[in-house]
Amino acid sequence: MIWGSEAAGVAAYGRIENSARDLLRYRLGGFTLIEDGVALADDATLWVADAELRPAYAWDLGAHAWWLHDNTGGNGGSFGSGPTSQLSQLQGGPRLVFLNSSASTGTGTATAAEVDADLLWFSVDAGWNRDLDRGPLGLRGMALANLGRLYVTDQPDVDVRGWLLNGELRWRWTRGRGSELALQGLASSGDSSGSGGGSATDDGRYTGIVTGNSYGIVGAVWATHNTLLLFPDPDAINRQVAVVSDVSGAGRGLLAATLSLGFDPIPNRLTTRLTAAQAATASGQAIGTETGAALTWHPLPLFDVGLHGAVVTGARVADMTATSPATAPLTTLPAYPWAVLAHLQWVLF
Repeated sequence: MIWGSEAAGVAAYGRIENSARDLLRYRLGGFTLIEDGVALADDATLWVADAELRPAYAWDLGAHAWWLHDNTGGNGGSFGSGPTSQLSQLQGGPRLVFLNSSASTGTGTATAAEVDADLLWFSVDAGWNRDLDRGPLGLRGMALANLGRLYVTDQPDVDVRGWLLNGELRWRWTRGRGSELALQGLASSGDSSGSGGGSATDDGRYTGIVTGNSYGIVGAVWATHNTLLLFPDPDAINRQVAVVSDVSGAGRGLLAATLSLGFDPIPNRLTTRLTAAQAATASGQAIGTETGAALTWHPLPLFDVGLHGAVVTGARVADMTATSPATAPLTTLPAYPWAVLAHLQWVLF
């Protein structure tokens, strides 16, 4: 949900194991996300360090540290890059507004200022029986801090101070892989001014979060919520058309809860599922409620055929044509978003 883009780079993977299991797995890597001029310092580079420890029966612990050095000035790619870009806005992330003064441009008209960045993500996660292969109950949770600084041309730097929490409880209540009750909650911080350092309420910091959606096409997708429309459907090629496409909530922050109940009338062959989900901004403004149902047949391993449907009520979105969408008031959509689709997925090796 934070980084998911493809990128050019190099990574080293390793593990420490015993006769029963992997005790430690790790990754160290560096990736070039944007490179406009090879001889110029105008690129965006991501450095990653990840570790997963399995200390005891059914437990796993993770730690992650990622550093993005952005020297593009917000101008990488066709739609720009970073939290000030159209790319970020189009994919549900924040679009922070920083303007040059008319005196600095000499034209009498304010223009967008160039913005570089150093962004850090530190996260820890823990799971107990998360795959439900050692009992009917599973838990997992994650805490993340997004820190850093935005360097605005000819203006004071803006500190980034965001956070995200996510937790899930799963219970397989009867026979069949699909016979699960799953409850998940997510909360991320929002920015009170909405535009970071670019508004009259500027306090010199941005308190929301930034994800890979600000630096790559479909760079970050929350994939475990079981909804079709309120949050991105990870199985759909057009998954960025959700009411909420980024866990930053377009810079406003996000409060979300999802509940799904599944039952296998034919264990491991036929699965039915009901889903309910609700979302609001960090300040409590309602965004929408989804209810859905699914029927999935599993005729072969890794081969699924299904019928899915969902509707979102009370959907409210920001005006994306506004100068600062993050501060624009939320408006109710004139019609209920809904979808019914037939689904076939076959994974071949």
